[in-house]
Amino acid sequence: AKYVEGEHRFRHGFGKNNPRKMVKTWAEKEARNLKRLEAAGLSVPKVVLLKGHVLVMEFIGSNGWPAPRLKVAQMSSRRWGGAYWDCVKFVRVMFHTCKLVHGDLSEFNILYHQGKLVFIDVSQSVETSHPRALDFLRYDCRNVNDFFRKKGVQVLSNRAFFEYVVDDSIGAAAAAAACGGTAATTSGGARGKKMKGLDPEVLQQQREEGQRRREEAEQRALEKLQERAANGDFAVTSKQHEAQVADAVFMSSFIPRSLYEVDDPEKEDLA
Repeated sequence: AKYVEGEHRFRHGFGKNNPRKMVKTWAEKEARNLKRLEAAGLSVPKVVLLKGHVLVMEFIGSNGWPAPRLKVAQMSSRRWGGAYWDCVKFVRVMFHTCKLVHGDLSEFNILYHQGKLVFIDVSQSVETSHPRALDFLRYDCRNVNDFFRKKGVQVLSNRAFFEYVVDDSIGAAAAAAACGGTAATTSGGARGKKMKGLDPEVLQQQREEGQRRREEAEQRALEKLQERAANGDFAVTSKQHEAQVADAVFMSSFIPRSLYEVDDPEKEDLA
């Protein structure tokens, strides 16, 4: 219920007291989420059919054998590192492009098939506007880090992972510049009126160029994080107990979604 309550897509109810209706709601929710992820180019099973409470998805496997979960997958240490960063990118695209948070991301909900990761079990995924979306995202970051750390991967801190995912400034300036504006004026105002008078083909070219620049900026930001991780900047050792404590504090801290949820903004800022 915690994944559905508070989400506007199910504001008219989800059949909590009706098991059959609840199963139907979850099937519909997973189908919608899968389609949204697929549209964003993410690696997920394709929806084949949704009828009532029955959801049929693409089979992920070979010769009738299902692909292994990441938990039991076998790969080289180098590939484990690549798989980790694939997860990091997945979480960010899911958050910014799909406006969703997985909510239960772990080695049990990721398949390894033909050298790539396939993400599954998104029935509990929530909109980024969900009251607990940031809490779920924080747990996802921790789960992914905990698993890959055991595989010997130099992972980000939970906080660095989280902040990379939610940072909406990455690539914003580059994309706005491609459209002849700034990150602060990408919609509305004089620029909005000016764009209305442009040829549709020119507008499309600007959008494509903006998207290309955004992707390049995001890739550069990710490469910087990878370099820092490789240098051990996020490693938690006996000599870095403070970093470990800071990460634990972050995992248990309240994350306000707006100033209305902060009793004393000035006091919070000083803290």
